[in-house]
Amino acid sequence: MSISSAFSRHSRRYQRLQSVSWGPVAAISLTVVVVLIVDILAAVMQFGFFGIGGGQGSLMPSPAALKENITALFIFYGSSRLVGLLIIYGFVVYRGNGLRQLGFRAFRMLRALGVMVGSILGFMAATVVAITLLQQLAPGVDINAEQSIPFLEAHGSGEEILAFLALVVIAPLAEETVFRGFLLPGLGKLTGMWPAAVLISIGFGLLHPPIASMVVIGVFSLFLCLAYMETDSLWPPITLHAAKNLIAFLALI
Repeated sequence: MSISSAFSRHSRRYQRLQSVSWGPVAAISLTVVVVLIVDILAAVMQFGFFGIGGGQGSLMPSPAALKENITALFIFYGSSRLVGLLIIYGFVVYRGNGLRQLGFRAFRMLRALGVMVGSILGFMAATVVAITLLQQLAPGVDINAEQSIPFLEAHGSGEEILAFLALVVIAPLAEETVFRGFLLPGLGKLTGMWPAAVLISIGFGLLHPPIASMVVIGVFSLFLCLAYMETDSLWPPITLHAAKNLIAFLALI
């Protein structure tokens, strides 16, 4: 296959991804609503259900209280992401479309496997390079500082099941739908797919402090975008995301 034909094929695939019924304004604004406002509403809901406020006169649950109450944390985590998905899906349906336009499409298995393996290897190599650069540019940054992972206090089979559902099932499904399925093609209409992938990965990384974790997650996000763009389906990046979170979950138990 010639370089020109391969480039043409990629261009057609990216054009299909950009042929969604929403643009950058809707993509960015609804993503902000889902990421920020829905979490706040879910937090307020926890106060009503569990009475775990952050202090006198506060409707927000304290992080310590949520950390220790695995059931409350699961409901907070699950409900916020479920509401976010419903907002996105409702908007897409309102525009006369369905799950297919969010990326829930069939894919070629062999190609998807190749893309996923390549993404894993690329992520590992790019992470080494990124962390090395971080050490050179910001030697004071603690590269061993771990990301704060929810459900660290999960004990017993019941709580571990809740942790598994939240980390390995709900989080990949919700985050890939919002960031890759909804935001990426909408923003891509304005910037093109690759610039959109870079911008989204920067934002996605910033949501996962501390700094070293931001870099790693940002790099990972870039390869999740690549997996979606190269397979034309959201299932491969969901699978990759779930696999990474499964490793984190296994470290908890």
